[in-house]
Amino acid sequence: MQKFIQHIILFVLLIFISAPLLAQEVVAEVDSAHIMIGDHLKYTLKIKNATGIENPKADLSNVDTMKAFEVIKEFDWEKIALNDDVFYKKELTITSFDSGYYYFPSIRINYTKNGQNVSRNTQQIQLAVITPQVDSL
Repeated sequence: MQKFIQHIILFVLLIFISAPLLAQEVVAEVDSAHIMIGDHLKYTLKIKNATGIENPKADLSNVDTMKAFEVIKEFDWEKIALNDDVFYKKELTITSFDSGYYYFPSIRINYTKNGQNVSRNTQQIQLAVITPQVDSL
């Protein structure tokens, strides 16, 4: 029984130690989970813990092949330092002309970190594209 408890304690310690390592380094965020057809939505890419990172590039080919969304404007990467936290941020303005529920695709972000080439994917984001109600009167 004591051996079992030791294994459980070891397992819990490993989870706590490895949790920061498992945190996603690149993330995607939107300013709203739904938009009206033709409206604009701000989509933000972030690279966390960006110390030692250079030359970030976002591969938007997944968006180009998906007919539901269109990138209207793409801003440059911005390096931001707040207190001890350094991260990169890139904003996109997107729109859609097809109503429905969609998953905005994962975006591959390539960069150099401490001299090594790194490639990471953001998560997909579910978005609702809504058709405005027309008053028939």
